[in-house]
Amino acid sequence: MTTLGDAFRELAAEAPAVTVPPNLLVTARRRRKWRRLAALAAVVALAAITLAVPIARPQPPAARDPGDGLPARLVTVPRDTDTVERSPVGPAAAVYSFGEDNPQSDPEDFDLAWWRGGHTVASSTIVARDRDAYRIVRSGYTTGAELSPDGRYLVAEGRVLDLTTGRERLRLAAAPLDAHWSPDGQTPPYDSTTLYGRWTEDGTRLIAAQDDRTMIVSWPSGQVEQLVRHPGQRPVDQDLALSPDGRSLAVQSNGLFRVYDTDGALRWSRTVSNDLLRIGGRAAWRADGRLFVFDREVTGCSGCGWAPGVWRLRALDGATGDAVTTPAYPEIRDAMFVNVVTWRGDVAYAVVTYTNGRTDDRTDIGGAALVRLAPGAAAPEVVLAGPEGTHDLGVATELVDRVRPVGRPEFGRNPAEDWGPALSWAACPLLVVTVVSLAWVTRRRWAAQ
Repeated sequence: MTTLGDAFRELAAEAPAVTVPPNLLVTARRRRKWRRLAALAAVVALAAITLAVPIARPQPPAARDPGDGLPARLVTVPRDTDTVERSPVGPAAAVYSFGEDNPQSDPEDFDLAWWRGGHTVASSTIVARDRDAYRIVRSGYTTGAELSPDGRYLVAEGRVLDLTTGRERLRLAAAPLDAHWSPDGQTPPYDSTTLYGRWTEDGTRLIAAQDDRTMIVSWPSGQVEQLVRHPGQRPVDQDLALSPDGRSLAVQSNGLFRVYDTDGALRWSRTVSNDLLRIGGRAAWRADGRLFVFDREVTGCSGCGWAPGVWRLRALDGATGDAVTTPAYPEIRDAMFVNVVTWRGDVAYAVVTYTNGRTDDRTDIGGAALVRLAPGAAAPEVVLAGPEGTHDLGVATELVDRVRPVGRPEFGRNPAEDWGPALSWAACPLLVVTVVSLAWVTRRRWAAQ
């Protein structure tokens, strides 16, 4: 009797021989490897999509307040706040910046943010005049806070941006140089000066330093009214002040404080240290001919560069430079920079940049605020303070005496700030996987040969 085992053995003996395909094991391993790589790629792609499409935060429109005004306070915005170029919100009440820490600022030496246009190391943030709608502004290397009195225009490295459209309205161009002209009698003027530009108090002109001369530009025509030469002085825009009638220009630099008529005639000159005396700001001149300055007492260490100090506002006769009696204004303490931006009668409004108290280096700025300097007051009154760490602050000076309550903030959303970093981070593991896979495949092929 045949057993079951004998039956299977007979069946196996009668079965045809099976030919094993060559490299069967290698092929099976290769297929398993590619299935694993495909699964890994799918996981990485899914993670990238998850990062690139975050849960959208609700964006209800900002609450509108009756009438324009400065907001009662400013807030720090998220990194994916929308931009003025993509989504303008109209004229601004204020503009501020944390310098290189402001959202959507690029690294100093590397242009890694391929999803942004241009290379802006220090962007700025604006808030609308009529509601708490915030937007990011990027223009030039440093955007700054030079806001026009009505809040519609922002000057950023010579570019005048229209905040209602997000587009450039005017660009300050360097005036042509006179042949063989040497402003100080020794060195020729530079030919690659970056013009920054500064508004006058009434917003009808822009002034910009260009080596040893200053360009006075009419606004909004953009026509150059005057080119004032000041030999021996190469100031920056914060060291200039134009009188309301456009006939007198105060210039401070190179240890000299001078006043010129805009036809180029020198009215008076004084040798003075920047540690002791500073031009009062863009609104330093009054219509009655007084020129306001700050006496400055340095409170930081000697020889440490630009140090904080105590600033005291007083006036000079713009025609002669002699001291003029004025009411006593409150002292401004622990300040790095002070810029009087407008007046209401004898009350001065100034933007103050404060030290953080740790060092006397400009990079260690603690904050900035718009303050009211009233004659006889014991201390400056804060009208609007930027968030902690604010480096630059500008306000629409039409609104300095009108403060509106804070509404619900609206930031918009810039999707590029989600997709760009996510895709950049996703590219790193994909690149690593690709390199490792190619190396592994190459090694296996060499081993199989």
